[in-house]
Order: sequence, then C-alpha cells, then structure tokens
Amino acid sequence: FFVIQTDLAWTNPLSVSSLKNQSLKNILPKLFVEEWSTNISYSKYFMQCAPVSCAYTETDQISLFYTISLFLSIYGGLCIILRSTALFLIYVWMKLKRYSINNNNNINIGYYRTFLQHFVQWIKQLNLFKSSKNRTVNDIKQQRIVTRVYLILLGGSISILILFTSLSVQMTIITQSNPSLVTYRLLHQLYSDSLKCPCKKMSISYDMFITLSPTLHQICSSDFISESWISTMALFNDIPVYNTNLNISLDGFDSRYFKLLSSICQLANRTIDDAVRQFLIRSFVTQYVISESEFNAKLNTTFKQFKQSLINEFNLLTDMVHLFTRVDQPYINSKNAELLPVTPSDETSNQSPPEVFFFY
Repeated sequence: FFVIQTDLAWTNPLSVSSLKNQSLKNILPKLFVEEWSTNISYSKYFMQCAPVSCAYTETDQISLFYTISLFLSIYGGLCIILRSTALFLIYVWMKLKRYSINNNNNINIGYYRTFLQHFVQWIKQLNLFKSSKNRTVNDIKQQRIVTRVYLILLGGSISILILFTSLSVQMTIITQSNPSLVTYRLLHQLYSDSLKCPCKKMSISYDMFITLSPTLHQICSSDFISESWISTMALFNDIPVYNTNLNISLDGFDSRYFKLLSSICQLANRTIDDAVRQFLIRSFVTQYVISESEFNAKLNTTFKQFKQSLINEFNLLTDMVHLFTRVDQPYINSKNAELLPVTPSDETSNQSPPEVFFFY
C-alpha cells in the first residue's frame, strides 16, 4: 500500500461549454480555439494615416440671378452682333425677293405680309431703328422688318443662354487642411463620391490598430495537462492493483495520454502565437483614407483569410490523429515515448510550418 501525496490546485474549472462531450477530433482542427477576440480601431488607423488635407468637389447649379447678370454684362456686345446680323439677313432677303419678282410675276407679293400678320400687332408697329434721315415709306418698312428679325434673334439668344446656364453646373474644388476624424466623417457623409484624403503614412502595420486574443479550450489551461497531474497519473499507472474487489477503473487515464495532450496544446499555442505575431507585423497599405465601412469590410475579409490559412497550416495535427491511431501500440507501450513539437524556420517564405515528431 502506497500513500501518494498530491499538491493539485483545481484553479481552472471547465466552463459549461467545455463540459459538453467534445472529442479531440472535433476541437483539434480548430487549434483548440473556442473564439477569437478582435479589437479593430478605426480611429487608431486614421491617426496613423494622418491625412494632411482633404479635397472634395462641390457641385452647384448656376442660379437664375447669375444668368441675368451674365446677360446684362454681354448685352451691349450682343446688341451690336444682332443688329449686324439682322441687317445682313434683311439685305439677303430683299435681294431674293427682287430676284423672285423679276423671274416670276405671278408670285403673290402679299405672301410675306400675310405671314407677318401672325405676329402681335404692337410688334408690327415697333421700330427700333428709326432714323430722321430715312423717313420714306420703304425706309420705315425696312426698319420694321429689321426690328422684327432683331427681336427674334434676341429672344432666341436669351432662350439659348437661359437653357445652357440652367443645364450647366459649377464645380468647385475645396481643400480642408489637417482634418480631424469628426471632420472627415462629416465630409464623407456629404461628399463621399469626390472626397480624397491622401495618407501621410500609406503603409501601417496591423499591430498599430488591431488586437487579436484567441480563447483556447480550457483543457489546455487546466490541471489535467500539468506536470503534477501527469506525474501523479504515472505513479498510479505503476501501482499494481492487488485487491480486485476495489471498484477502480483507470482506463483512459494513462499518464502518456495526458502527456500527449499537453504536447498538442503546446503545439497549438506555439502555432497560434507565431501566426498572430506574423500577421500583426504585416502592413495595411492605403494611398487615401478609406471609409469606416470599407475599412471594417477589408479587415474582416483579411481576418477570415488569416484564420483559414492558420487552420490549413495546422491540418497536420488532424492528420496526426489518424497517425496516432496507427502508432498507438508502440507509443503506449514505451514509457519514454514523447511527442515533440518542432517549428523549423523557412528562410525563403519566412513562415514556420508546424512539425510533430514521435520520440521513443
């Protein structure tokens, strides 16, 4: 009979979620990770980006007041152009009229008068080109025709000018120096399509604004994989049971199983720590400040890819479960058996894929 004194402090009771029946095969591919705690700070990213200025384009419709002011400013020159144009058109029209009368006496001379009668009466009597020297009937008639042509051209010019200015927009580029995060958010809300804020520091390492903290399965932090528990189980394994009436069953409590579990947890911890460290020293490159929604979307996608690549690299442990089944007998029967996790360095890819060796 042996008296075994143990000094175990059960300070890490398993949580309720960990008390569920979970096989090693299910939690091993996940690296014993129950959840990831991530803290992504957009404000820290903005501070590291440190935009010196923000430029945006402000678009305004040209107002009717501006159109009227523009018309009044060019009215003098427009009058000279329209008067010259009207005189030229009347001169051509009179030439064509005389040519038509000389070649065809049957043409109705009153045709043009009938056409002009559709205009308003006061326009017919209007004469903007009165002259004291030219007061004959033919002169007055020509002056009235010139006035009508002038008014038509003037009205058409005004209509075109109003239509053009009403459809035109005025674009102004405005620059905001040293914008704060509050200012940037306000500008992005108002001018998201044209806002550009160049980053003073385009390459920012992830550890400046991201914190990753994985929560492992509590079996990896419990006393079941401690040296004291493994030593105690080793002593129990060496005790011969003489009294067969004792209702004691140590099946599944071989110390080598716990030693194996401890080695797997160490390998998982080391793999996760190395992967997180390598991830955080990578750089996030942006030429311009990106919006908070785009920032979160990119980081979430990147983090999902990181977790997936980490799981893929750790698939060796999943294969190890099958390998352990094949080598179960020599491993269990050897008292000096040990699972040695080794992390070799690859100078080419700068990555450290995990490797596992059985030592007998």
